[in-house]
Amino acid sequence: VGRIGGAFGVLGGVRVPSFTDPPENLLEYAPWLIEDRGAWRAVSPAAAKPSGTGFVVQLRELASRDQAQALTGRFIAVPRAALPEIDSD
Repeated sequence: VGRIGGAFGVLGGVRVPSFTDPPENLLEYAPWLIEDRGAWRAVSPAAAKPSGTGFVVQLRELASRDQAQALTGRFIAVPRAALPEIDSD
């Protein structure tokens, strides 16, 4: 549903382009899952604000720029059950 585009600021914020339509839907899904060393780990957005074509998001699990930079390029997924049902047509 999105991707970590890079670090933002010194407190562990990340830039996140959204793959959802409309882009704001990204912020409605929970939990976010990020691939980490072959496994998916859950992360929780604490705050988000629009920025360019995506958002700047502070994740509860990140406290530093170094932690945020380590996630650059990782995809954000959500459990299938968190997505809305698709219309039959």
